[in-house]
Amino acid sequence: MRHKERLLRYDREHAQRTTIFDDQEDYFVPSTWQTKEEQELNEQKEEERQEKIRKREKMTLNLGL
Repeated sequence: MRHKERLLRYDREHAQRTTIFDDQEDYFVPSTWQTKEEQELNEQKEEERQEKIRKREKMTLNLGL
């Protein structure tokens, strides 16, 4: 019973111990550290980047062996 309780406690607390703080996440995802203007600017830049990717021509590579 003690082992079972220990495992259950570990399971409950495991998520709390595995929190990762990623400083670079602010660059890729609008965050609370940014002002509203910065968030809107980053969203606009991301939309433009996605649009360029969609418009990019597909490249075909033919290899002869």
